[in-house]
Amino acid sequence: MAASVGADLRGLVGPMPTGPGPIEEKLARQIAASTMPWAPPVLLTACETANDITEHAARVGVRAVQVVNHIAPAIHARLARTAPGLARIQVIHVEDDGALDLIADYVPH
Repeated sequence: MAASVGADLRGLVGPMPTGPGPIEEKLARQIAASTMPWAPPVLLTACETANDITEHAARVGVRAVQVVNHIAPAIHARLARTAPGLARIQVIHVEDDGALDLIADYVPH
């Protein structure tokens, strides 16, 4: 349905520390498998290590993740080496002016 109304990406919300919207991995896997090429699935993950992020993406069957927690830029560098086919979107939580400082840390990754 999302693709039919022009969505560019489809977010599949994994387990989160807070907030509404998580779906079970089985359902996320089913949705990911039924994607249209013009609206690929993106897994929203709260995982914080390269291994956990890679394994979560593999279980759901996606090639892109949105990392919802601030993780060390070194973890993004490791993901680029160990999972080069996995696209990453890093969330920046704008809670104060310090959020702007984080952007420069993530740009190379």
